[in-house]
Amino acid sequence: DLLATINLTRNDIFITNTILCRPENNRSPEKSEIENCRERLDQTIIHINPKVIVTIGNFATERILQKKGITQLRGKIHPLQIYNKECQVVPIIHPANFLYNGRNPLMWQQMVEDFKIIHSVINHTKQQPTLKDY
Repeated sequence: DLLATINLTRNDIFITNTILCRPENNRSPEKSEIENCRERLDQTIIHINPKVIVTIGNFATERILQKKGITQLRGKIHPLQIYNKECQVVPIIHPANFLYNGRNPLMWQQMVEDFKIIHSVINHTKQQPTLKDY
């Protein structure tokens, strides 16, 4: 539903996780587990070569931006040099949080606003001229 608010579908995006093996009992991953998956995630990012990375929740945001505090970081554009390439990172609250909070309408509106930011970043990167444009 959130993707639809910015005219995207799952076919338009690439999704991966910080770690691929969910810890027992759905507990939060430990730093060592995130670190064990570092190379796989790094190689995925190198291969995909994204211009925009949307980090979903605390763990992905901390892993990519090396910063904590998703509620303060969410919905803002964070320029990042990743593997010698410019990228824009937009952290968002994990959509599961919306469900855990009883589908709070205020939280939904914040998420929709965050997706508008994502949409603006995507549109801006599409408009950037490349060498072939000259």
